[in-house]
Amino acid sequence: MKRTFSVLALTIGIALLGFPCAASAKIEINAAAGNQGGVFYVGMGAVGKAIMDSNPDIDYTMFPSAGFTNIMRVQSNQSQIGVAQSINIYMGSKGMKPFKGVQDKVMGLVNINTNAHTHIVVTEASGIKSIEEIRDKKLPIKININPTGGNNELVPRLIFEAYGIGWKELRAQGAKLFPLSIPDSIDMMKDGRIDVDVYHGEEPAYKYTDIMSTTDIRFLPIDEKIAQSIAKEYGMSVTEFSDTAYNEKVKGLRGLATHTELVVNADMPEDLVYSITKAIMEHRDDIATAVPLWATLAPETAPFTSVPLHPGAARYYREIGVLQ
Repeated sequence: MKRTFSVLALTIGIALLGFPCAASAKIEINAAAGNQGGVFYVGMGAVGKAIMDSNPDIDYTMFPSAGFTNIMRVQSNQSQIGVAQSINIYMGSKGMKPFKGVQDKVMGLVNINTNAHTHIVVTEASGIKSIEEIRDKKLPIKININPTGGNNELVPRLIFEAYGIGWKELRAQGAKLFPLSIPDSIDMMKDGRIDVDVYHGEEPAYKYTDIMSTTDIRFLPIDEKIAQSIAKEYGMSVTEFSDTAYNEKVKGLRGLATHTELVVNADMPEDLVYSITKAIMEHRDDIATAVPLWATLAPETAPFTSVPLHPGAARYYREIGVLQ
């Protein structure tokens, strides 16, 4: 059977009602990935190849999307499989904004187990030593808050709001807020047009290693009580940056972390989800080659997802002895 791997830039609804049982039948799976060229996009491409290599009767279609949208698409069965950060999955399971109701058709497939950390960074030239200083001195900072709609903007905003200086309060004290792309934020921090930058992603983040090549920067800590409170409310964890992330600049620095997971629609047949899970786990080395950040995918941690596992995935993990 001819297998196709297409990338569509439009919304396609795939009905999963009554999968044909014949060996020659074509099973169509629509996957919600990430921005073209990004980790989620490349990673879901590698996942699709793994699935099709092990299942010749599957046609896997992938298109660009984003974390919150991916959850909504899997909930509505427009996509049968999707990738998202754990915070988006958790918020969907609780029906927290921006979700309109509990996303109860989203089930766990694989915990990729990559950690994304929250970075709050200032230039040394700014003289800023803490978030409290920005608040208490009402500093009119110039800050990149990132485009809205993603975790790069959401998680730092939650932190600043917990300190009592959300975006509205910052504007009121004379701050200038910029929704910058990563390349623009690098350029503007290097030349002093912004003095504060926030980011929620891998560590070390290439944007900061790039900035550090020409500009002295400082990584700000997060108060432990604030970090623990946010982590509890939004299903995150409190961790420290690795000692090797940015040399001594972040040694022992506390931060909030999320991780990457794959989810599936609850109505997918158990046998199909079992086969998909098996294919992903058996091709995890190939996936890690395509996306080195996903080398954290391992049988011991894969079953522990932010929402209950789909029965097909749970069957596979029980079969290999990593789930009771």
